[in-house]
Amino acid sequence: DFIKEVGILGVRCIPTEFSLENKSKMYTVFKLLAERNLKGEPGIKIPYLPECDKQLSYLRFTKSSRGYFMVHHEKESDRDDLPDCTALLCSLIAGTGNVPVSLEFV
Repeated sequence: DFIKEVGILGVRCIPTEFSLENKSKMYTVFKLLAERNLKGEPGIKIPYLPECDKQLSYLRFTKSSRGYFMVHHEKESDRDDLPDCTALLCSLIAGTGNVPVSLEFV
């Protein structure tokens, strides 16, 4: 439904599968960009959003036997929508073949 609604506005949108491999790649890019920013290199600065911070704090990262990060909640009732969205945006911004993007919240 979301894809249809944004399509009416002229925004091209495709579904994203949050498989183990895709989620691992997205969070790896997110982590690298956040760490680069902490070192003073070009990276990503995330505005303070209490709900996003709370959701991030509930995430647990382990490695699968194939070497992928497994990203999961502490409890099944915990949410991860905002961190997933942020990781997906980082992956799109830093993806090969994508136009360089900069974004500033005012």
